[in-house]
Amino acid sequence: KINIFFAGSGYSHDLLYSVGGRKRLISWHANSDDELDEFRFSQYRGERVFSIVDSGAFSVWNKGGSINVDEYATKLIEFLQFFSYGANLDVIPGKKGMPASEITKQITEDAASQGWNNYLRICEVLRANGCSDFCRRVMPIYHQGESLDWLKRMVDYGCDYVGVSPSNDYHTNQRMHWLDDVYTYLRRQPEMLKTHGYAVTSPTLMESYPWFSVDSASWIQAGGFGTVMTPFGNITLTDREESMAKPDSFGAAKWSPEMMIKVENYFNSIGLSIEELKKDYKARWKANAIHLLKYESEYVYQPKPQQDNLFEGCETIPIEPKNFVGEVRMTLYDATKK
Repeated sequence: KINIFFAGSGYSHDLLYSVGGRKRLISWHANSDDELDEFRFSQYRGERVFSIVDSGAFSVWNKGGSINVDEYATKLIEFLQFFSYGANLDVIPGKKGMPASEITKQITEDAASQGWNNYLRICEVLRANGCSDFCRRVMPIYHQGESLDWLKRMVDYGCDYVGVSPSNDYHTNQRMHWLDDVYTYLRRQPEMLKTHGYAVTSPTLMESYPWFSVDSASWIQAGGFGTVMTPFGNITLTDREESMAKPDSFGAAKWSPEMMIKVENYFNSIGLSIEELKKDYKARWKANAIHLLKYESEYVYQPKPQQDNLFEGCETIPIEPKNFVGEVRMTLYDATKK
């Protein structure tokens, strides 16, 4: 089983709750105060959901700012009264606009070190305010590009729910190389800890690894741009389009009459019409949420075959790796490109 958390901003709690959404990720700085208040009141009303609050560090970093760790820790004392978990205040390496090629291993390691120190400081503030139990509900985050030592530190510290964040700078095959390393290490532990995949929305990534949870804002983003997720693929469907695109979203040709009937029947089955979906982005949000909930209920973990270690038992010569997958930024040959 996998738990899909609905992220994103601009939608009401009632919209998601009405279609069965019971898992949310909300960001302190990416979501509005009104959205946070609405969610808090919904929890007091008894509309309980499994929830994560995130610091919004990336949103603030994108604007050239930063978040004070003590301020965030103090805010978590309030948030963790109605959120299930709170994400650590992680640190983004480099500065906004800095080319990936300029973000060195040292810059990445410094950011990882500061992020871990933030985690320790948050727990210190929570304990000092009589909230020691909250420390178990603070989720550290391990990022692609960081040394595996940081993940080991989280495990050794006793963290049982860890965020895992593949980099958007890499292709899917590069992310999978890194995730192979992550889960190879985690599987060797006496007990497998829970992992949350940040912005892990690719079915390939979701189904290849034993995630406890992932989050997605694509349902909101896609719906806003006229895209509806269906069992037949993504469909471009807005009042600015006279016809639907192909399921592969290329829009190369119109649908066949038979497929049009199947699509219309599907929308009718979830209580929405094509005309409504064309005119109302909130209707598209509902359709996308329903699709993800169905995917979650039918999710099947399909682990990749584990390769035998041909060199097990052989003496090896330690070397200093220059482009080790998952520890420094690198470029791998992408076989999907000519």
